[in-house]
Amino acid sequence: MRTATLRSPGTTCAITAGTEAYRFVTPATLPSVRVARDVVRAVLAATASPLSATLIEDARLCVSDAVTYMIPRILGPLAVEITLLPPHLVVAVGTDNPHGAPVEYGRRPDDHPRLTLLRRLGAASGVTWTWGAGHEVVGKRVWFELHDADAWLPEAVPWP
Repeated sequence: MRTATLRSPGTTCAITAGTEAYRFVTPATLPSVRVARDVVRAVLAATASPLSATLIEDARLCVSDAVTYMIPRILGPLAVEITLLPPHLVVAVGTDNPHGAPVEYGRRPDDHPRLTLLRRLGAASGVTWTWGAGHEVVGKRVWFELHDADAWLPEAVPWP
């Protein structure tokens, strides 16, 4: 076995220049739905990149759906991660407890009857397992990606 030494702290995801990432942890209780919704709105409203009001409202609805879904299915606190990749964003909600197993382990991650609001509004979404160091499932994560429709409109090109 080899060990490596990091020259400087870094992230495990490919975050490029112009990307903003935020993370907060909240207890897995019902009041956390409102807390997550309000924090996501505050973060998106305060970013350097202008985002449409529609994108911010969609993000609030989707994070409410994700947190509501996760509360009865995990042990330990919830971690909400917001990554801004203008003109779109990715939000993930999952367990922050590496020693707690999800309550609902027997189902496949993609086989969920809920999260229809999140899947309808999101450009992409999913439910994935979180793996521990010993290759065992230690948690679950719901994620979604939203695109800012105003920023994705192509410029008008005249017909030849």
